[in-house]
Amino acid sequence: MFLNTNFISFMKRKIAKPKHNFGYSKPLAFIHKNTMKQEETIIWRAIFLEKIEDLCIKHFGCHWSKNENYAYSTNFFNNDISEAKRKGDKMFLFKTIVAQEQINLDATKRSNIEYPDEEECVLKPNIFLKKVTLVNRENEPTEFSVNTGNRYDSWI
Repeated sequence: MFLNTNFISFMKRKIAKPKHNFGYSKPLAFIHKNTMKQEETIIWRAIFLEKIEDLCIKHFGCHWSKNENYAYSTNFFNNDISEAKRKGDKMFLFKTIVAQEQINLDATKRSNIEYPDEEECVLKPNIFLKKVTLVNRENEPTEFSVNTGNRYDSWI
């Protein structure tokens, strides 16, 4: 069963900003160490392939999501555009961290107005991403360096 991406985002906000602090003067700290700079963003991209060797690292793609669960949502699986461009039946989910200057802010805003559930993050074309991590496949290479390439929607 797929969870609604809006519900997941809602729960993340509630967990990150609790209403009550239970008598503590400071918010409760999470145990994980955040090594990201404030102007950096974690983004996710799902690509359907037959095998990892079919991955094109020179034209990896400009369209990503800020929502790690979007790739498992019914919206993603029912997306006609994604389905038409799929190169296989296996989903490979990747994540990376990008700096603010690598994001095409105008295209991201337009995309999020038209498709608010995606939480899309559109990257600039032909930028180098030093560390892209494969997160959902065992026995496969886990880190890549890629170029976003110049494949993107015409409205960008």
